[in-house]
Amino acid sequence: MSLTYARRSPRAFRDCEAGASAIEFAFITPVLLTFMLGSLTVFDGTRALRQMNTTAQVVSDLVTRLDTLDDSQREAIFLAADGLLGRYGADAPHNVVITSVANILSDDDDDLHVVWSHSKEEGGELSDDDLDEFSFPQIPDGEGVVLVQVELEYKPVAVGFGLPAKLNFADIAIRRPRFVSEVCYKLSEEEEFCSADLEEDD
Repeated sequence: MSLTYARRSPRAFRDCEAGASAIEFAFITPVLLTFMLGSLTVFDGTRALRQMNTTAQVVSDLVTRLDTLDDSQREAIFLAADGLLGRYGADAPHNVVITSVANILSDDDDDLHVVWSHSKEEGGELSDDDLDEFSFPQIPDGEGVVLVQVELEYKPVAVGFGLPAKLNFADIAIRRPRFVSEVCYKLSEEEEFCSADLEEDD
């Protein structure tokens, strides 16, 4: 229908459907794109959290299978954690902290203490003051658990939707040693550091 004809006949112009599909497409497309990008962002963020949880669980399982942990094993486990995090660990800053926490036998109270703590990134080690942030199971006197923290700076796939450009994700795993009362840290062929050494320091 020509514009001249439409001007002559308002009713014909009203009933004309030419271009209606293009107008509908123009309205619907932004909504669909927003929905798709939002869904992708939620899916990817959920996958990143799942990867972190898997990493924390696997690292804690590896450490608790050992009687002692030494420097070479620690570095191998940190490397394994990088592999488990996949592209999330490769694309953004992240950290893994492995800590031995024990209920010292000589203590009159049930306060827990950090026996040793090692961080992939410098400065991430835990101290006794940090333990209040975590919920530990009941630990008998003279025994310990292994605490693994995984931290990740996550960048959403699509910025917006009320999300900041970066999100700080964190996950933990706490496990009892499989074969020993606590996992000591092996300083050398002849020397290990255990909770008993904390007793001597006190």
